[in-house]
Amino acid sequence: MSADIVTELLDEMEEYYGAFDYFPLYQLGWHLNDRPRTHEEKHELAKQAFDVFASRHRVQVVWVPWPTDLTKAIPLEPGTSLEFDLDPGSPLDRLMQVVVPRDHAVKA
Repeated sequence: MSADIVTELLDEMEEYYGAFDYFPLYQLGWHLNDRPRTHEEKHELAKQAFDVFASRHRVQVVWVPWPTDLTKAIPLEPGTSLEFDLDPGSPLDRLMQVVVPRDHAVKA
């Protein structure tokens, strides 16, 4: 069952990334809200999909402001946990994690 869910997540990632050349990680968590799951279950499924996606593409995860502005991308510090969910009630100035091509320029 989880393999089917991971395949669905990968399909979502591939379609979005193919169209926009980036993918907001929170969308994995939102996609998993289709039925009751614990935070840990959602994180594990999203991480599995991300790991497969990252093995297929040369990507990096960056912080960007909302609305998505890739010109303001900031690299994640080593060891930063991936965030696969985003509270829609969060302040608008909260940064979100986005998958971009590895050669995407980021602020130092």
